[in-house]
Amino acid sequence: ETVIGHIVQTIISGDCNSKCINSIVSSDLKYATYSQAIYVLDEVGKKLPKIFKSVKQELSIKIKEKHEKSL
Repeated sequence: ETVIGHIVQTIISGDCNSKCINSIVSSDLKYATYSQAIYVLDEVGKKLPKIFKSVKQELSIKIKEKHEKSL
């Protein structure tokens, strides 16, 4: 929505040709991609402790099972 709004505003103002519009689209899409990547990294960072805890629990169970089998 933001990209389209930016393009429409630029076309209406008459200050830009198709090359300029392509530049705007490219720039806006790069920023959107960057924003999404940062969001995903933040979310993964928040969930890492839970992920590690789960992995630790699974490994502990497997180690315990192997130990009990060896007895």
